[in-house]
Amino acid sequence: MLANARKPLEVLRRNILLEEVDPDSNPDGNFSLQQGCSNLTLHVCKLVASLARQDCKFTTSLQNRRSTTRRIYSKLVASSSWQTIAKTEYADEAWIRSLDNLLCNLSP
Repeated sequence: MLANARKPLEVLRRNILLEEVDPDSNPDGNFSLQQGCSNLTLHVCKLVASLARQDCKFTTSLQNRRSTTRRIYSKLVASSSWQTIAKTEYADEAWIRSLDNLLCNLSP
């Protein structure tokens, strides 16, 4: 891409040098200069559009990852909080038993 972007610059540079040396030696020099500028402008516009698309994709991807990360952490915090509450609030309650305790007591 960079090599293609340099090509219009070379054409533009050659045309400017030709006009500085002898403006009459190249009667279509002005047209070539305009064409070189048009090509350069076109390449710059394409590059800007491509970079804008890449930036948009990157921003969207980053927002999606942040949203997913927030959702996961929120679930983890909620789960951890409920486990902590269950362990601390009901640890002393004899009538609340876990499934493991019931199964162990039923075995012969």
